[in-house]
Formats: sequence, structure tokens, C-alpha cells
Amino acid sequence: KATVSVLNWGVDRRGARQGGRPPHPLMEPSGEDPPKQTWTLHNDEDGQGAYFYNEALGGFSTWTRHLDLPAGLEPEDCTDTHIWLALAERQIREVFKMCSVCASPKEYFSDPMFVCGTCLKHVHYSCSESCTMVVDSTLWDTYGPYLRTCLVCLDKTSPKEGFVPGGPTPDQLSAQAALNRLKSVTLPLSVRSALSQVEIQLNEHGRADKKALEGITQILRGHYCPGGMAHCFKLMSRPGRGNGIFATQFIPALTRVGIYPGYPDPNSADQCARGRPSPKYALAEFNAADYYNVPFPELLGTITPFLNEPGEGEFSNTAWLQETGDTVENGRLSVVTVRDVKQGEELLLSYGPLYPRDYPYAYDAYSFHPAEEDDGAAIPDHYVLWYYPSREAQAEEKAMIKYNKKNDKFSFVHQS
Repeated sequence: KATVSVLNWGVDRRGARQGGRPPHPLMEPSGEDPPKQTWTLHNDEDGQGAYFYNEALGGFSTWTRHLDLPAGLEPEDCTDTHIWLALAERQIREVFKMCSVCASPKEYFSDPMFVCGTCLKHVHYSCSESCTMVVDSTLWDTYGPYLRTCLVCLDKTSPKEGFVPGGPTPDQLSAQAALNRLKSVTLPLSVRSALSQVEIQLNEHGRADKKALEGITQILRGHYCPGGMAHCFKLMSRPGRGNGIFATQFIPALTRVGIYPGYPDPNSADQCARGRPSPKYALAEFNAADYYNVPFPELLGTITPFLNEPGEGEFSNTAWLQETGDTVENGRLSVVTVRDVKQGEELLLSYGPLYPRDYPYAYDAYSFHPAEEDDGAAIPDHYVLWYYPSREAQAEEKAMIKYNKKNDKFSFVHQS
């Protein structure tokens, strides 16, 4: 039975697994001259950051923000080894795996995904052989137990393309799979400790999988719905329109409904080009549903992924807010009410201009953005509320708000 040791809950992720030499010789650079730097750094024209590009792998590229590069080292100063190690760690911890050989995202505990030591793409155990080649000799010393060599790199087959029908496997819906996924994201120490206890009860004390998953769901509900607000909202059916989130009591304006959960999904564009369906539960860097757009079971207790956007004749009453404080992990967005919400009223949120829609909707969008001085300097703990009445209309400034760290609440500074 093929297995991969589960990553730990530690804060220091570098070098979490150590191993000896592989069963076969590694392919290492030869000759007296040092190997040529194969990664080159480029800036995108839109000014959204920089990415590394590797010609040797036929166009493998990645944004620098998706790599956990060594602290204090600027991207332009990184060597190939730095980048390969960071990319390997990201691939090992990646939740949205798609086999580079069979194109399937399905994973079983008996046939898990590994990372190919040559191309650093995901590959099933059954679609690979023991690792005999690595693109950088340091990869084996740090990540040996997670490496295999895919059949494509061994020239034994060609990669398949296209959508793999079906849905997630029972193993992927299990409590242990949820715990494995949660080790790919940054979580507060208190949350990590609680999840670690669930894992101990699951593996050492025989806790039932269903009970363990319920425990995980409750922990995440409390984390992503901070301030005890989870009980103020309920997922309810809407006649003829599916489900939605409704207020169970009066909700004042500027109430944080919750933090958007999910997992980093940096490979989605490449995977969609190979047949993966376009993500429907993704926000910014994070996706709350799997390859088949099935919400992850551990996130079903959270609120924000299940907010609908306004239908025809309806209006938004919530907005996205990119927080900069300590309450929310870096890069995540919160949902905040823009006006008072009555008991029994549905919470509605615009999905923005780029979301793919195949249903009637009303474009009525709000968003909070960090406030700036006239010279561009940031105004700490202040946000501007912008309103977009249509895709084409100019944004209108509606209010400025302030975040109070002491009570973890927002308040109006002024409204227009």
C-alpha cells in the first residue's frame, strides 16, 4: 500500500521531512562549470508582481507570491536551488492536485499524489516509478519521501488531456483528508492545536470519521466566523432559487459576516487549460471547493462561500474588505455589511465583474479598500467604501470607515 507521511502542524515548514539517498543514482549536473541559471525573473506589465519563468521546463512559470522563498532574500537574488525548493514545497502542500499523466484529480489513500522530481508536477503513485531523477540534487535531501518520477519524464507515455468526470473520492471527503488540506494554510496557534487534537483522537483513539469531521467543521466555523457571529446566520432554501444565507436576527451595518475560507489554488489556470472546470467558489487566492466545484466538507459550516449575489430587482447589502490587521491571515478577504440587515433578510454580495455567470443577476457591487492620503500614503486602519452601480459606471465613494483593534469592530468616519 502506497502512503505519504502527513505533514506536521509545525510553524517551520522548511525541511519537515528528511530522507536518505534514493534507490537509484540522481541525475546531477556534470562538468567543471556551474550549471546555468535556468530561472529568470520578469515583471508583469499590469504591475501585479513578478514571476519566475523556466525555459528548461517548457514554460513553467509561477508568481513569486506563490513561493515561500527564504526570509530576507529578494527574488532577484534567489538561485535555482532556492526556487526549486520553494516550488517543491508548494507542490507538496498543494490541495488542488491534478495528475500530470492521467489528468485525474481523484486521489485515494492507496494511490496518493506525489511530486515528480524532474518536472515538479503532481503524479499518482500508479502513474510513476521510484524517484531516479531530480532537477536539483538538494530536492532529495529535503523532500525525498514525497518524490517520484512520472511516466512522462521516463518517456513511457504521453500526458492525457480533458475533463475527468465524476466527483471526489470517499477518501478525499474524509476527516484525515480535511486535516491534510488544512496543513497547507496559515492558521493561528489555537486553531492548529485544536485540529491537532482531532487528528490524535482520529488516529490514536479510534474516533469515528464522521465525528472527527464534525469537530473540524466546528473549529473552522468559529475561526472563519469570528466574534461568535456564526449563530446570526443560517443557510436556508429559497423557493425556486436554491439556497442562501439569511440573518437570524438584526445585523447592524459594518458587521463582519465572516472571513472567506479555502485553500490557495495557484495552478488553476494551467489545470483549466487541461480540462478542469472553471472554479465557482474561488476568491482572490483562495478556493473553497474542489476540482469538481464541490465545497470542501470541512468548510460547510462557514458562511461567506454560500452568499448569493443579487438577482434581478435586488441589491447588495454586503461588501468585500481586504483587511490589513492581525485578525485575518494575509491575503484573505472578509465580508462586511454595508447597511443594517433585518431579521429574515438574505445577505447578498456582488461577485464582481469577472465571475462567469449563466443566470439572471443584477450588478450592484460594493467593496472596501484601504484608505490613502492624497500623496498615496496609507491611512492606517481606515477603509473607503466604493459603490459600483454597473459594470460601466464610475465608482462612487460612499463612506470612510475605521477599524478599532481593541474591540475588533468597524465604525463610520463619514458617509456621503
